[in-house]
Amino acid sequence: MTAEAHHDALVARLKAHSQLGTSVFELGAVPTVNPPARYVVVASSLGDWDQLRLSGSKDALLTSHVLYCVGNNSAAARKVGTWVTEQMKDHRLTVAGRQAFCPDPWISRPIQIDKDGPIVLPFATIAFDILSEPV
Repeated sequence: MTAEAHHDALVARLKAHSQLGTSVFELGAVPTVNPPARYVVVASSLGDWDQLRLSGSKDALLTSHVLYCVGNNSAAARKVGTWVTEQMKDHRLTVAGRQAFCPDPWISRPIQIDKDGPIVLPFATIAFDILSEPV
């Protein structure tokens, strides 16, 4: 099982939120023409590891995810962060053949300013890991 299935399940879960539906993007895929006023950018790792036990190896998969919650002002960026939290905090992703655990640890950072693009954009960062085991 690849981390891609976990990433896809995360994106699907975020898109299921009524306010985020069409405003969830892969890293580097935000439209440059008429971008939404509020959106989230998802970046996921591909980290695999095996969990060693006395009874033998159990294939566990640990994926790390960073979500950038962007808005046209600080309040909008915080609102996107609230929507992400509503969807993901204490939620177990559904991934075929895997038992996914709730995101842990959950880390959020204060609003920052992205000055690199054509306009200044406030954003919040939420990061978490998801561990899953075969069922």
